[in-house]
Amino acid sequence: MADFHDSPVVPPRLADRAKARFRLKVSLGEAGVCLLVVNLFVMAGLFWKIEVNKPPVIATVSVTQLSRIYGQQFAADPSNTPEMIQLKTRIFLATTEKLLAQSAKQKGMVVFARECVLTGDSLDLTPQVSGAVDQALKSGALSMGGTGNAALNLAQ
Repeated sequence: MADFHDSPVVPPRLADRAKARFRLKVSLGEAGVCLLVVNLFVMAGLFWKIEVNKPPVIATVSVTQLSRIYGQQFAADPSNTPEMIQLKTRIFLATTEKLLAQSAKQKGMVVFARECVLTGDSLDLTPQVSGAVDQALKSGALSMGGTGNAALNLAQ
C-alpha cells in the first residue's frame, strides 16, 4: 500500500549534482598553509615595492669653494703656463664631473650644488671631490691618456 505521507522520488537538481561533483575537502591545516603562502607573496611584493620606490640620497658639493680653491692654486703658481692651467682645469672639471656622475649612478644619489640647497640635511661630497681632484692633478691622469679612475676610486 502506498502511504500518502511518503514523498515522491524527485530527481536531484543539476546544481546539486555540480556541488556534489566539485566539492573540495580542505582541512584546517591545508587552508592555513595556503593563507600563509599567499601572505608571504603579498609581503614580498610590498617589500619589493618599498625598496624600488626608495627616495634618493641628497648630496651637495660646494662648487664655489672648489672653484675658488683651485682657481687660486692655479693662479698662484708662477710656473704655470696658460697651457698648463688649461690642462689642470680640464682635469679638475673632468674628475669632478665623472665622480659626481658615478655617485649619482652607482649610489643612487641626487647631487646638487650646495649653493642651491636652502634647507635640510644632506651629505656633503666636497671633501671627496677635492681629494679626487688633488689625486688626479698629482698623477696627471688625464694628461697621460687615462680616465682618472684611480683618483675616483679614492673618493669612494
